[in-house]
Amino acid sequence: MTTHEIPAATRTLRQMVLPAPPHPAGDQSLRLGLYVDCETTGLDWMRDEVIEVALLPFSYTPEDRIAQVRPPSGSELPPQSCP
Repeated sequence: MTTHEIPAATRTLRQMVLPAPPHPAGDQSLRLGLYVDCETTGLDWMRDEVIEVALLPFSYTPEDRIAQVRPPSGSELPPQSCP
């Protein structure tokens, strides 16, 4: 899956509306953050597997306000057995 590919079975429940950035795009005081979402087959780490990972990078201000959300990326992982 590429950065902007959305599987056909996916549906949007609510579109995220982003506010205008509070700082100019080149502002050096912005910090980088990363939201990580993992989908698993269950909660037992010995038996279950991670099947999908999604990453959402963003920039935020020193006041902890989100300034910019960057394009997400994600990947479906091939089935593997846990040791």
